[in-house]
Amino acid sequence: MATEQIQDLPTLMLIQGSFQIPQVYDLLRQGLIARGYTAVQPKLPSCSDTENADFPQRSLTDDAAAIHDDLSRLVNDEGKTVLVVMHSYGGLVGIEAITEDLVYNNRQAKGGAEKLYDDLPADEATLWESRLVAQSYRVQETKLTRAAWKHFPSTYLITEGDEAVPPQYQQAFAQQIGAAVERCSSGHSPQLSQPEMLVRKIDDVSRAAMAAIER
Repeated sequence: MATEQIQDLPTLMLIQGSFQIPQVYDLLRQGLIARGYTAVQPKLPSCSDTENADFPQRSLTDDAAAIHDDLSRLVNDEGKTVLVVMHSYGGLVGIEAITEDLVYNNRQAKGGAEKLYDDLPADEATLWESRLVAQSYRVQETKLTRAAWKHFPSTYLITEGDEAVPPQYQQAFAQQIGAAVERCSSGHSPQLSQPEMLVRKIDDVSRAAMAAIER
């Protein structure tokens, strides 16, 4: 019976040791999958396709490049959080393959400029990133006690260039609360990248709301 991946678990990448075939790690991989993990094990060029003419020239550099490509795909293209499990020689491959831009903490730090200010010029994004402040972690644990959207009409402005909250999630939020939907092309912070547009949108909604009250 297949086991669904638990949402808050990382994807596990297994990097094998020397002279091994992937099946050596089957019991480990199956045990991890049974606990809800997605476990992947990329092939190492130096241990695979041994009949190919270029096999004798393959090096640790080739192995690291293969791991880096798969890791980059998981992190950058698929948005996964990845924990890397390295065995024996795989430790050497891993420390060569994992570049700083793929490290979780570094990506979180970059998220300020690259996601919150994703459509600003680089110098402006960097400026506003430098002005970010800490926020109490307790806000992540606080349960809401009311849902005010149930008691009055709402309008949700979907920022279609947003890299922090993708538009499909914004659409789902808007649908959940029954909001009217407006759209714009900006990233996550239209108050900085398109302030005139945002002023216009707020003005339009405000005037429409007041007109409805006066009827």
